[in-house]
Amino acid sequence: MTGAVDWHSEIAAEFDARYEVSPAFRERLDVWAALIDTYGGADSDVLDAGCGSGVMASVAAHKVKSVLGVDASPQMIGLARQRCKLLDNADFKVGMLGDRDVATDQTFDVVLCSSVLEYVDDLDGALGWLAAKLKPGGTLLVSMPNGASLYRKVERLAFKLTGRPRYYAHVRHTPMAVDFQSRLEDRGLTVCETRHCAGPAVLRKLLGSHRGSNLFVVAATRKAPDQ
Repeated sequence: MTGAVDWHSEIAAEFDARYEVSPAFRERLDVWAALIDTYGGADSDVLDAGCGSGVMASVAAHKVKSVLGVDASPQMIGLARQRCKLLDNADFKVGMLGDRDVATDQTFDVVLCSSVLEYVDDLDGALGWLAAKLKPGGTLLVSMPNGASLYRKVERLAFKLTGRPRYYAHVRHTPMAVDFQSRLEDRGLTVCETRHCAGPAVLRKLLGSHRGSNLFVVAATRKAPDQ
């Protein structure tokens, strides 16, 4: 995952700006904000694992008790701290997802993980780490590139032929939603819902959201002791 961290460090400011100029990124943000509204609350402690420039953490901090954002890129953490400098309930630390010294002995009501897991080498290990950070009854909100998407299939072919888009060199996982849901269930989580988003409007109109959308976001809850 080190290559992916270096790549995102290089493009940190450009990536952050996409939430202002890209319709797909704006749609993604709207979906995440709605999910945070649904599964977070005023008393919730939230971990944003792979927080990037702090966009999702900022949204959450306006709605919940506390937010801890963790990212392996110092450049991204710098942007996140700047974005949330007026929010006294948001804290940010440099750290790699899966590190034992990240949020040691802490568990959370909600864990966010947006556009991170496609880059990790050990997907099952990362999911286990995220699940362990949940309080009983807590919810993981996690996104992945949609393996059923026609756009993703064309993107993969284009990279094989041309080496572009360059970021694809760091992508390790583009799962089908149903397969990813099974991985979550294997880690003791119960899938609550899956939302598809982003992607060319014409493809979604022709193919439907499951094959026309570039991303999916899953909400999955850790069982409480009495369940």
